[in-house]
Amino acid sequence: MHSDKMTALRREQTDALRFYEGDIDKTEAEDRFYGDAKAYVTWNSLLFEGIETEEARTEENRILNEAFLEDPDRVIHLSNLILSSMTSHSDVDVFRVERLADYQMFMKTGILQSFISTSKNGFLGSYEDKNDLVLMKMHIPSGVPYADMAELLQSYAKAEEAEILLPPYLTIHAEKLEMTEDIMCIRDRYGKPPAVYCQAEVENNIPAAEYVKMDAEIIDVSKRVYHLLNAHENPNTADVQKYLQYKEYIRYGVMKGMRNG
Repeated sequence: MHSDKMTALRREQTDALRFYEGDIDKTEAEDRFYGDAKAYVTWNSLLFEGIETEEARTEENRILNEAFLEDPDRVIHLSNLILSSMTSHSDVDVFRVERLADYQMFMKTGILQSFISTSKNGFLGSYEDKNDLVLMKMHIPSGVPYADMAELLQSYAKAEEAEILLPPYLTIHAEKLEMTEDIMCIRDRYGKPPAVYCQAEVENNIPAAEYVKMDAEIIDVSKRVYHLLNAHENPNTADVQKYLQYKEYIRYGVMKGMRNG
């Protein structure tokens, strides 16, 4: 690849990673999409199967950003930019504080459903705003690609986390561990101790998804679903099915990008 094109690609990758991290450019602060400092909330939700994670996130008063629904191909492109920045490394042990609803989906399907931010610096108290915590010690074997934020970004907003960002759809296996006194001291947003403490192993995996159509009606209905969930109201079944079709379009595009390298 020509050096100018490589430089442009690296800049795009860096911009996508910073956006995912919530490191927002001040010039984008008023933009409904690029001004979202919590973009990962909506972004990761779109990569999940089902609607359970959206329900769990809005129950925690996290906001699903309707602007993400207006251009599904932009979400796919940004996802693939992040994936293209990931490379294989030697094995590493990391830590993840997960919500129980998402962990249960991981265990049900056997795969990580979205990008997963982990830390080399242990369990971080800044994530105690979730309901029903799951504390995951994770082993990433050599050959599994990931983004080491300290290596890829010269500086970034959450440098203290020593963050390792994992790709979606890795295979996961987990075994529960006995909770120690230190683990029991970590509390969720309601002051409850962790629901699960476990050791997890991940492996490379790129599952296949079926292509589905996208149209203006699916986008409009999906925005209505977000509006209701953000208001702590229940969308009807027909609208949820349209929204799941939207998500399948996103998942197909991301998985296709992963397969094509």
